[in-house]
Formats: sequence, structure tokens, C-alpha cells
Amino acid sequence: MKARRTARNFPLALLGLLATLAVFAAALTAGGDPSLYLEPRALLLVVAGTFTVVLSGSDLSELKGLRALPQQLRRLARCDPGARMRELVHFAERARREEPRTLESELTRLPPDSLLHRGLARLLEGRADDDLEALLARELAHAGRPFTTAAALLRRAGETAPAMGLVGTVVGLVAMLARLDRPEDIGPAMAVALLTTLYGVVLAHALLLPLARRAEGWAARSRLLAELERLTVLAIARRDPPAFLQGRLEAVLGAAR
Repeated sequence: MKARRTARNFPLALLGLLATLAVFAAALTAGGDPSLYLEPRALLLVVAGTFTVVLSGSDLSELKGLRALPQQLRRLARCDPGARMRELVHFAERARREEPRTLESELTRLPPDSLLHRGLARLLEGRADDDLEALLARELAHAGRPFTTAAALLRRAGETAPAMGLVGTVVGLVAMLARLDRPEDIGPAMAVALLTTLYGVVLAHALLLPLARRAEGWAARSRLLAELERLTVLAIARRDPPAFLQGRLEAVLGAAR
């Protein structure tokens, strides 16, 4: 997914999710009583089972990294790459026209966890160019990490949900075969067998995997914005002309289309 299109595609993604839910609702209600498709045991097995399996395979550091997700998502939603490029060029022009230390006050207006803030702070500390480039490269490698983590967890859950549905199908069939002498119990057991498969497939392909692809798009957009900031810090450190920086940033945006 292209990074620049992430924000524009968000309403389309929401519309697609709502349309999918509407299709399912229409299909269930058209068949009569929609409560026939509600099976608490099947839901518990698929939803809770998927959650616990993903949790058992996750590191605590992964889960802690998700705490920054809402803040970074709000920041991405408000930031357009083209407008951000113009802001960064203007920022670099000011830094070249004035002494870099006059921009110290600007640091208080920047998000502390942004690459621009950290890069400018190191620049004002008098870091050598090589040290600054190495630091910015490390910062860029970590850009979008919460989104990457979320995408990996969602994709893992999307792969687990159908498997849990299959497990539920086996459980339901075993229960059905064990109660062949009680015809009144065969129907509920068969419902568990069939509905767990349905729940697993729907949960994976209508919710988890689309969200994983969306999170991957957010990660790409976050890396794109971090790359723009990295190039800006380096341009300020080298006192490059603003036109030169603008050309480089436009090339980066063009490659991301």
C-alpha cells in the first residue's frame, strides 16, 4: 500500500468494513431468525482462543510498544506529506538564514518522540556529521514500529482465527457423535461445529487481515514522514540550499506514490 494514499483511503476502508457488515446482516436476516447464527460457545472458542494464542506467542516488549499507537495514529491523521514537505523546507530555510541555535525554542513545539526533534537536539549538541547520520539512520529504522507491531499481531490473529474455527468444528463433531443416542442434542453440537468455522473465517478475512494491511500502510506512511525529517536535519547540518532540499524531498514523495 502506498504511503501517501493511506489517509485518503481511510474513509474507503471504513466504508468497505461497514458494507461488509451490512452484507452479512442482510444475508443472516434474509434466512429467517438471525439468532440462529449466534452461538456463545463458538464465539468464545474463536474470539477468546484467537486472543490467547496470539498472546502466548507475543513478547512483552511488543505489547508495550502498542501504547504509542493511538498518539502516532492521531499524528498521522493530521499530517499530509505534501504539506509536511513544505513546512520542512520552510523550517530548513529559517535554519540556514539564522543561526541554528536560534531554533532551540522550536524544539519545545515539536513532539519529543519525532525524528526531527531528536535529530535537531543532537545537532545542537554539536554532534559530528557521521555521528548524526548514524543516529538518524537508527531513528529511521525504528519509525513506524508500533504500526509494524500491530500489523504483525493482527496478521498472526488473522492466521489463527480460521484454525480456531477448525478446532471448534472438530469439538462440535465429537460432541455430536457422542450424542447420537440423543437426537435433541445433535443440532446444538452441529451448530457449534459449523458456526466456529464461520466465525473464524469472517473474523480473519473481514476484520483482522484488512486491519493488518491498514496498519502496514500506516507504518509505511510513518516511515515516509520520518525520512522527510531525516533529510531535513541533514540539510540543516550541511547548510544545504532550501531548493536542493525541496528537490530531494519531492523525489522521496514521488517514489512513494
